[in-house]
Amino acid sequence: LKSAVAPLRDALATARDQAKAGRQALIDEAVALGAKAMDRDAPSQIKALQAKWQEQAKALSLAQRDERTLWEQFRAACDAVFTARHAKRKEEDGRKHENRRALEDVCAELERLAATPDQSDQDLRRLSRDLQERWKQQAGGFDPSRHALEARFKQARTAVDAVLSARARSREAAVWQTLAAKERLCEDLDRVV
Repeated sequence: LKSAVAPLRDALATARDQAKAGRQALIDEAVALGAKAMDRDAPSQIKALQAKWQEQAKALSLAQRDERTLWEQFRAACDAVFTARHAKRKEEDGRKHENRRALEDVCAELERLAATPDQSDQDLRRLSRDLQERWKQQAGGFDPSRHALEARFKQARTAVDAVLSARARSREAAVWQTLAAKERLCEDLDRVV
């Protein structure tokens, strides 16, 4: 019986060795995808590898200890891809949030600047320019999610410009009123003379 079953046992062992090698190749592919985790098609490639794994597992099962060991390695390699993508996305979200917070701070400072009556015109212009420069540095390119924030910035900048122009008009009006008062005084003196 042993001699009759030996060729079958050898064929089964060879098939299982080939199955182990095939699964090890899938593990190697999954590990290699870990380096390219941020590629656009990495998740679909991992899912394709998982489908191949299922096909191979259904075609020929391995000994439980071998199957479990290989599966754990494969799953760890697949999870590493998704973990890397998640970490990168979380990092980008954190950077966007910090950038948005900095832009909101610029808007708030510009709004406070427009409401501060005791600043000189030169200081207002200088601080406004500095805040606009900070905005340009922080804002970078176009982002549709910042539309409301950009509107707030433009409104605050317009408020500062309005304060400056109102001050200029009031100074100009004061000059004209002073000239008119001097003209009236001269006319009164001419009449008296």
